[in-house]
Order: sequence, then C-alpha cells, then structure tokens
Amino acid sequence: MAAPADRLPLPPHFDEARVGEIWRVPYLELASAAESWARQQAIPPASQDRFRSSTDERLNWWYTDEELSEWLPRIEQLAAEPEEVYLAFNTKAEDQSVVNAARLQRLLRLKTTS
Repeated sequence: MAAPADRLPLPPHFDEARVGEIWRVPYLELASAAESWARQQAIPPASQDRFRSSTDERLNWWYTDEELSEWLPRIEQLAAEPEEVYLAFNTKAEDQSVVNAARLQRLLRLKTTS
C-alpha cells in the first residue's frame, strides 16, 4: 500500500496484524550486545569521543531564513487543524530563541501575504 504524499512509507517489517500486541523488549540483553559490538569495532563510548560537542555548543544556533523556510510547509500543515499551535526554539546563547522566533514569525507572515 502506498503512503500518502505527506507521510513516510511503512517499513518492510511492519505487520498491521500485530499492531495491538504488547512486546517484551529485552533492553538489558540488547544494550549488552550493543556494548559488546562497539568494543569489537573499537568504538569508544560517546562520553569519550574527542569530537563530542557540549550542550552549549549544540544549542548555540542562529537560524538562517533558508533553514527556517524548510519548516514553513509543516508548520502550516499543523496550523490548519488545531485552534492553536505553539513553537519553541531550544537555544541557550544570548537572545537566539527570541531572534530565531521573530525571524520565523516574519517568514510566516511573508508566506501568508504573498
């Protein structure tokens, strides 16, 4: 069955007949197997990764108009259904959240008036 254009296709392993089932997930076994595999591949834990960035570095972001414009169709789709839609920016540096939100608000206004 083909997925509508606004939805991702179902993965090949999806079985609609089993949707209501409750599954026991052996988290400890899976975590142990993943840890063993990572050791075999000489992959260190992320906490030891020399390329690891801090939360402050990851949340230090000034969005461009191009990046925000990619969100507009999805935001408009969400706004078409409920009475209210809330959007939040999770940035930490300076006034990035406020500036990014104002930029997005401006782009939404431009899109609705054009």
